[in-house]
Order: sequence, then structure tokens, then C-alpha cells
Amino acid sequence: MELAFHAVWCDADGVVYDRPGAPGRGHWVFEDPFSKPLRTALLEAARERGHAVRDGGCYGHVDGPRFNTKSEIRSLRAVGVSAVSQTAGPEMTLCGEAGLPYGLLGYVTDYANGVADEATPVETLMRLLRESGATLADTLEPDPCDVAAGHEQATQLRSALAQLPDEQRRALELAYLQGRTHTEIATLMDCPLGTVKGRIRIGLARLRTLAPTMGLSPA
Repeated sequence: MELAFHAVWCDADGVVYDRPGAPGRGHWVFEDPFSKPLRTALLEAARERGHAVRDGGCYGHVDGPRFNTKSEIRSLRAVGVSAVSQTAGPEMTLCGEAGLPYGLLGYVTDYANGVADEATPVETLMRLLRESGATLADTLEPDPCDVAAGHEQATQLRSALAQLPDEQRRALELAYLQGRTHTEIATLMDCPLGTVKGRIRIGLARLRTLAPTMGLSPA
């Protein structure tokens, strides 16, 4: 059987290419697919709301819609997978290629096939699925005071960033808004690693002058 595929590629700036070898096309370094700043924010929010939350583990994406067989689960466990779902595989890759920060907040609903002696009852599974939505909404619900303060700071930060040279602003956005490493930024901006560090250091120094009340930390 032969299948015809039509492929497209999307670079870190969200530009889509539809032919191999197109100028500017590159490869995303798939090392840290989840945004560290976003991960920290989700953990802190869950804990502040009183939800039991675990940091870490190895996520395994599986295709659905179906539950995996016992043999499939054994294979995933053998390579270190601690949680599986049908949610974050393609989304994670596309967000990474588009330069969008991505985080995964999972809600445990059942043990995978073969892990427990008895399968999770369907009634329990459906109840936990319903509760997961409420828990997610509660975790993401902002505090009104934080919203007001955050809006004021965001306005101040946008104004200050707009006054920076393009190369400094871009380096800061990649580092602090997208959670990119200095090495990744050097690749995306096509410049030496030392240049990236210098742009971030000088950009932060200028931001502290332009927005002195924000308490920006050193690079």
C-alpha cells in the first residue's frame, strides 16, 4: 500500500515552508519542549489553590481515541514513561516550531491498562474527567489584585521594550517570554553566543532605567 504525504515546515518565527530546502528553513532543537517559566507559573498556581500537584515525570504521547493495550503500556514503562495521554504530542511540536511557550498540566484519571490489578471503573473515570475541567479552571483563575497589578506592569514593560533596539528586544523576548536558552537564541538570531549574552545584559540594563519600578533581575 502506498500513501501520499504533503509536508509543511514551520520555523521558530512561525513562518511556514512547503518545499524542502527553502531559504531560511531550519530545525527546532527538541531538547526542552516545555516552557520553564510557564511550568513554574502552573505549579505555583496549583499549589496556591490547594491542589496536589507533582512536578516532573516523563510524558508519553499516544494516538487515540482509544486506551492502550497492556503490551503498549509495558513498552512505554520500559523507556521511563510515567504518564500517557492523547493530548500534547502534535501541539507541543507545533508550539515549539512557532516559538510559542507551551506547558502541560495533566490530571490523573486512571491507571493505564495492566498497571493496577483491576481496571478503573468507568463511573470513576467519567467523574474524574469532569472534575479535571473544574480543577484546571480553578488553577488558571487569576487573582483580581494580581490582574490589576499585572496589567499595569505589562503596559509599562511593553512601553519600555518598544524603546529598545530591535536586536536587544528580540533577545529579551526569546529569553524571558519564550523561555529559550542562550544557545537556542544564538541559533534563532544567527549570531555568536557571546553576542546574545551581551544583548540580554545591555537590554536588561536599559529596561531597569526605562521601567525602574518593575524590579528586573540581572541576566
